Amino acid sequence: MADIIAHENMNIYAYVSIVEVGLKLLVAFLINLCSTDSLIFYGFLMLFVTIIVTTIYCVICKIKYKECKYKFCWDKAYVKELFSFTGWNLFGAASGVLKNQMINVLLNQYFNPIVITAKSVSMQVRSAVSSFSQNFSIALRPQIIKNLFSWRI
Repeated sequence: MADIIAHENMNIYAYVSIVEVGLKLLVAFLINLCSTDSLIFYGFLMLFVTIIVTTIYCVICKIKYKECKYKFCWDKAYVKELFSFTGWNLFGAASGVLKNQMINVLLNQYFNPIVITAKSVSMQVRSAVSSFSQNFSIALRPQIIKNLFSWRI
């Protein structure tokens, strides 16, 4: 996805996003048809949607961009730096999840279910607004960076 955005092929990004939304809508319809545990069925279907979308991105990038070819190389310093970054990134993400879940636990212990439901709804709205603004930013970021570097030259 990063390579598609870097090459400013927003039409590919938009088409794949449409396919992803269509598949998620299909998942919503298929949940009503299942006779097993709906949550497990939903989890497997969402995993399937993620695998399909990731495969589409990988195939498009391998066909369209020469820099997306896989080449095995082992550089110990690079691997160490990569694992260091991954470790700190994992630590930051885990602390964020822990913070949110601990707030839920504390709300659950001291308040009634209406407060917890209100917080959950507000978090879903926050997530939707954040997702919209991130997608908008993704579309504008390559142009902003190009304009920034063209002013320095």
